[in-house]
Parts: sequence; C-alpha cells; structure tokens
Amino acid sequence: MKADKQTEFNQKYVQIENDYRKKNKQIREIKGANLFKKTNTIQDVNSRSASFLISLLNLLKEMGAQIQLSAFDKSSVVVATRLKEWLFSLENNKPLNHKLSSIKEVLYTIVKYMRQEDESKKFLSALNDKEKTTYQILRVLEKGLLQFIDKNKGIPRVERQCRNYQELIKIISRSTKSTNDSGREFKFPVDHLPFGLNLFVLASGKDPENCIIYLDEDAPTDGYNDQDFVQIKTELDSKIFPGLRTADILSVLMGKLLSSFNLQMMHDHLQMEKRKLLPQTFFNSLTVQQKEIVAMLSQLLFDSPNQYAIVHSEFADYVFATIAWFNLASEDDSSFNSENHLSETLVLIQKQFDEMAVTTDMLNVIGFKNSRDAIERGILKPFY
Repeated sequence: MKADKQTEFNQKYVQIENDYRKKNKQIREIKGANLFKKTNTIQDVNSRSASFLISLLNLLKEMGAQIQLSAFDKSSVVVATRLKEWLFSLENNKPLNHKLSSIKEVLYTIVKYMRQEDESKKFLSALNDKEKTTYQILRVLEKGLLQFIDKNKGIPRVERQCRNYQELIKIISRSTKSTNDSGREFKFPVDHLPFGLNLFVLASGKDPENCIIYLDEDAPTDGYNDQDFVQIKTELDSKIFPGLRTADILSVLMGKLLSSFNLQMMHDHLQMEKRKLLPQTFFNSLTVQQKEIVAMLSQLLFDSPNQYAIVHSEFADYVFATIAWFNLASEDDSSFNSENHLSETLVLIQKQFDEMAVTTDMLNVIGFKNSRDAIERGILKPFY
C-alpha cells in the first residue's frame, strides 16, 4: 500500500471494526481466529464474518493495496535440510534421469512420497534421526519407494506416480556411503518470506529500499536486510497498527483454507485405486456474500497481475487445489463440482512440475554454474 494512503486506511479500518463491535459487543479484539473459528471452506464463513471481510476487502481495493500469500511447506524444509548436499551433488553428476531432470523435481517427488505415501513413517523417522547419515536416509527412502511400487503396481491411478518413483530410485542408486551429510537441525527458513516479498515488490515496479516493513511482536527479522529492505519496524503491537490486524485476518482465513484442502487431498492407502475427490461440502451453493468474497480474493490473489502474488515451496499440491477451487467457484455453477476440480488441480500441478525443469535450464543459459550458485547469489529461492 502506498504510504500516502496508510492514514486513510487506518481510519477507515478502525471504523469497520467499530461497526462490527456494535453488533457483536462481546468481541474485544477482532482477530482471524474469532472470525473464522469454524471455517474449513468459504461456505463456512457466516454472515457476520462475511460482512466484515467484504468491508475489509473493499477497503483494500479502494486503497489500491496489493497482497501476497506465502505458503511455504514445513515438510519440504525437513527433507531439504537433511538432503541438501546430496541434492546439490546431483547437478555435479549429470545427467539426471530424463523424467526427473532437475533437483527441484527430485525434491518435489521426495516430499510427495513423505507426505502421502510414507504410511509407516519410517522415512520421516529417518529424517528426524540425527544419528543417521544421508546415505542411510536414502536407503530407507529407496526401500519405501520399492515397497510402494510393488504394492500398487497395476493400479492405473498411480501409474505415473510409480514411474516417477522408479526414476527416483535410479538416482538414489548412484549414491555412495561417501555422500556428504547436511544439517541435522531443522529451522524454518524465515528468509523465504523476505525473498518472496522482494520479488513481489520488484514485480510491482517498486524499490525495496523505499518500502517500510511492519513486523508484529516476535515476528522474525531474518533476511530482510539481505533483500534490500532497510526500513524495518519490529516488535509492534497489533492493537496499535491496523495493518497488522488486517494481515492476521487474511492469513488466518487463507491458512485455514489451505489446511483444509491439504487434509482432504490425502488419499486412503486401503483404496489406492479410487480417485481422491473433495467432499460435496466444498461444492455446496455459495451465498451472495460468499460469492463476493470469492470474487474479491480471486482478484487480489489468484488473478493478480503480479506473478509473485503467491509464493510457495516446491511441493504445493494443496495450494494448486485451492487455486483450482477458486477458479471454478468464480465460474458458472454447472462447472462447480469435484470432478472438474480434480481435473483442474492436476493440470496446475503438472504445469508447475514441468516449469521446474525449465527454471534449471534457464539458470544455465544466463550463466549460473548450478542451483547452489544461483541461490547463493540471491537469484533463486532457497529450498532449504
């Protein structure tokens, strides 16, 4: 938001809060946790919360505000932290297999297995075992992949998945006991946030040095200076800064929606032959207010002209499921169903997967030695 609009925004937002409190006198501080306490889908947003949210979204539009959704996956961090050196080494031992031609594709495939197929949790346990070497972790992964393929061979729904896992096994088989170990302590890489914000600001035609960053109490400050953000206000009280309260409301809503899509996309290991469709509750009719919320959130995020309005980890299937749902909910009711949703989700996931290889090829074209070089020089988002 432009600096000359902030005072007007603050005043109008406080008025929106006051209007809401008049009808809901038991509410002291209006937070996302209160407004969306029982929200799993947009259909769960009740009339009072919807009215407040619509007023807020209209105000953001009036002020010309832009928002960014950062959806970084913790499971990707766990895998990348333990296997970082091995992943980088793959680029030094080219060629990778044709089906998995970049380390981003390899990372995505491993995280997908850990999240969706590691039924016994043996691979996750190996990642969390500080005593295990990279080589030992890879052997556990290889064994789990082989068991999954053997158990599910002949099931059409997972045929492509099994092929990718077979390619991953070929890559793992080239590893030796001398494979370098990586870090054994997990720390969520909060510098992902300023990296993504830097891209967002630059794509908006702005200079990061001219931006003022407002951070809530206990919010991490790592990485902002490295991304040319020099005006940083920290340890701020959200009760005093309306912008922080706005960020809380939007992040809680989107966080709950993403979490819900993530949960519902997990398939039943006892029924692998069945496609995983979202429950009908996701496709119940939307009220007029709910349709308005969908339209405004789509305009701010999913249809934003800024290509960095949404930033995410290599594995982000549930993010694409969310995008697909908003795309369908914005269209006519006849296309708003679970079958169309699954089809559109798979298209978006495959598109992202294909783009991973293109990104790696582009790095070579513009003069970077490899992904590590691009990451260290601040061109490529760290995946660890």
